[in-house]
Amino acid sequence: MMSHEIRTPLNAVLGLMDLLSSSGLENEQQQWLGQMEQSAHLLLTIINDILDLSRIESGSFELFNSNINFSDSITFG
Repeated sequence: MMSHEIRTPLNAVLGLMDLLSSSGLENEQQQWLGQMEQSAHLLLTIINDILDLSRIESGSFELFNSNINFSDSITFG
């Protein structure tokens, strides 16, 4: 429940920044917006990590074994 209360507003902010980026901003404004987006993504990563840690501590975090094809996961170029 707490994860949605934290992530939903941040995802809304990220979405609005995405819309703003295509609204015809000047170069300097685009740079500011890029810094804001990068900071918001870093904050979202931290929030996700904290929520994962709390799931681990509560015993509700599960890992699943699955086979992966590395060639499908790697791009060259």
